[in-house]
Amino acid sequence: MNMIICNEKCRHQKDGYCGLTGSAQITNALASPCCYYEKEEPKKNDKNSRN
Repeated sequence: MNMIICNEKCRHQKDGYCGLTGSAQITNALASPCCYYEKEEPKKNDKNSRN
């Protein structure tokens, strides 16, 4: 098992390590040192989304 240290704000980063599993499409080779970087989406808060 490989442990890849990651400090990017990426959807695959978990607890300071890359959590990408399996194969993935190369997404953005120029924006980040990692070619699999995907911008982290803001987490939805169910309590605030109710009317």
